[in-house]
Amino acid sequence: MPTTQVYSTSPTSYTFPTPDMSQTTNLSLDDYGTIKGRRFYVGDTIPYFLPNDEEEIERWHMLHYLTRYTWRSNFSAPVEESLFVKGTRILDVGCGSGTWILEMANLYPQSTFIGVDIASIFPPDSTKPHNAGFLQCNILNGLPFPDDTFDFVHIRFMNVGLTERQWEDLVIPELIRVVKAGGWIEIMELCNTWDNAGESTKKLFQANDALFASRNLCPNIEPHLEQCLKSCDKVTDICKDERSTAVGAWGGALGERMSQNIRRYAKSCIPALSEILHTDLEEYEATLENSLREVDENKNSVRSYRIYCKKVKKNIIPKLSSGPNAALQKGFAYF
Repeated sequence: MPTTQVYSTSPTSYTFPTPDMSQTTNLSLDDYGTIKGRRFYVGDTIPYFLPNDEEEIERWHMLHYLTRYTWRSNFSAPVEESLFVKGTRILDVGCGSGTWILEMANLYPQSTFIGVDIASIFPPDSTKPHNAGFLQCNILNGLPFPDDTFDFVHIRFMNVGLTERQWEDLVIPELIRVVKAGGWIEIMELCNTWDNAGESTKKLFQANDALFASRNLCPNIEPHLEQCLKSCDKVTDICKDERSTAVGAWGGALGERMSQNIRRYAKSCIPALSEILHTDLEEYEATLENSLREVDENKNSVRSYRIYCKKVKKNIIPKLSSGPNAALQKGFAYF
């Protein structure tokens, strides 16, 4: 089916369409099924375990606004000045329904924003700014952009769909490949451990850890990502920032909404958890409600972090080692 693409099939003639990018390009990757009344991705190319439906999209919208309020920003990398310059290009990997892209495109109309995701849940063309476009693709198969295309590459909340090995061997090298020399990469994730957790909360975390482990996922990927970047000669100026968001009524309206978001996340996990745990559904939901009371009493918080770095301007051939990050370094050698 012919459609306007946001990239050229020939890397040598790559251009962004002008004056607008109102069309969305879709690839034939949809592979979904219904489990316990929720729509899930059921293919075998990614280990993602959360639903792909309107209810989950709404939860991600809420999480976007909660984290933006906590951070008072949509990004931490020092790129804002360049966003006011015409021709600046920004890529959001794993953009979901495009909340971050739409907001950023409206704030910075001189820049061009592209969102990519394996799921075609993008906003309708009628709601998209002229400087925003979306493309359905799987980063594990490579991004359909030439080297050194973007000034800023952004990715967040992907630890629910990428293994450590995929981050190391495929994702980070691909992010570095498509960002320009001197451009910035930013990764944002949530921390899945809390200090001073109560007994019910600990049970929930144990179930969550078991779910991640069943998909070869890491619930707390931040140390690994930071180490991968530090071991790579392709990036420099590596920084990490961290913030906390209160959970529960003790944190006011923000805390109550974060509590609601956690409840919805935990319930979204039920179909996947039912495959690996032998816990009664009513018992699980009772544990969840007890946990939410605990976090309010214990004044718990959810930590989030942003790691950002700059691609070096020199063409460095990294040394290959036999250490734990040798595969990552080998992946960089082909650039």
